[in-house]
Amino acid sequence: MLDDEDAVRDVTAGALRDAGCRVIEAADGRSALDALDAEPGIEAVVADVAMPQMSGVDFARRARAVRPALPVLFVTGYADLAAIAHVPEEWIVRKPFARDDLVARVRQVLLEEQH
Repeated sequence: MLDDEDAVRDVTAGALRDAGCRVIEAADGRSALDALDAEPGIEAVVADVAMPQMSGVDFARRARAVRPALPVLFVTGYADLAAIAHVPEEWIVRKPFARDDLVARVRQVLLEEQH
């Protein structure tokens, strides 16, 4: 779970943990990339789009350079979605979101990865 806002990251990670997911939290893109290097078992990433220094889109680009098949689900509250215009709608979760909707989307992403 990659989000620079502690409260948002805590709530989102908590929802995923409650659903039985193992969650590694990162407050910035560099830390998330380090976690990918240290944890080869990471199956997917939920990443906020708007973050300082390294956006979620920039993180995904760098992560996929190393792990091309890594699913990244983008969370955004942005009115301007230009940064993720190329991303299919099913890979975007808009804030505010219901916990069940996030969990369902993560499960969908993981199932698609397996097929």
